[in-house]
Amino acid sequence: ELPRLMHALSLDSDRIRHIHATLMRDMSLTCSGCTAAVRCRHDLDQGRARTHYREYCPNAEILQELQGESAPTPGHA
Repeated sequence: ELPRLMHALSLDSDRIRHIHATLMRDMSLTCSGCTAAVRCRHDLDQGRARTHYREYCPNAEILQELQGESAPTPGHA
């Protein structure tokens, strides 16, 4: 579900994989062993993952950091 969640969060998984290969591997491993996969999949299918993933995703903190990296710098939109 990681690529789908990243897409829902407007993160380019291919670009991030190119820049942070080890981090993406670690996140994928974490995702594959996650006990909340059914909820994640359901939230993704319902379009709610963007607002609810922080409640259960073990990668939530890293995903938020990646969102911060991809956010435009103020004045450089």
